[in-house]
Amino acid sequence: SGHDPLTSIGRTTYELRQTLQPETRQQFIQELLKIKSIHDLSYDFVNESGEHLKTMAFYELIEVNDQPAILSMFYDMTEQSKAREALHQSEARLRAMLEAIPDMVFELKRDGTIIQFIPSAINELNYVAEDIVGKTMLQILPNIAPQMTFAMERALESGQVHAFEFVLTLKAELKTFEARITPAGPDLVLAMIRDVSLNKWSEAERENLIGELEQKNAELERFTYAVSHDLKSPLITIKGFLGFVKEDA
Repeated sequence: SGHDPLTSIGRTTYELRQTLQPETRQQFIQELLKIKSIHDLSYDFVNESGEHLKTMAFYELIEVNDQPAILSMFYDMTEQSKAREALHQSEARLRAMLEAIPDMVFELKRDGTIIQFIPSAINELNYVAEDIVGKTMLQILPNIAPQMTFAMERALESGQVHAFEFVLTLKAELKTFEARITPAGPDLVLAMIRDVSLNKWSEAERENLIGELEQKNAELERFTYAVSHDLKSPLITIKGFLGFVKEDA
């Protein structure tokens, strides 16, 4: 509190807490007289220096020498409050980051039960957390459940990321997804699933273009050889005749 016990005795509440309003004080007194005990788990205590402290406040109506009195107790929760606020901010930042990335994030138990889900920005599978949390991967994605189980076991045993690809049909279109499984605890994993269909298409197009380019290069090589041969034959003939002319001259 910053108050000196010796010099504080004999002073009024208004003297010790100059920001306290009489109306607030009277309202508090009336409430305490009515219910005898008040607990405020988030009380803003202002100390002698004007510093605001987060506290838990407990007020009890008691008697001292047959006179009504108030026993006020305050427990400083400032550091705990700061730590809790920092944790909330960290969790909020992490959730914002996860919601911004193009991945669906599943937190899974070893048995495949979903305990948390964060959809990707696009949410290709149209899943809602409330609908799938508590269910298993076998229930929502039975086609990949065996692969997922194997990858989870590998990740939990090795402590390393394990990845695999799978194909789903969405709206009559084949889509390729990549799942990356990383251990998050003794029996917990994070599964980050991303739609890589566009990447796959790009790779296929790249391979096709490379194949076409190689074919064109081969055709160009054959054409160059043919042109070279067709040009060399008459030159050799001309050179032979020029030799005869030179001898005759």
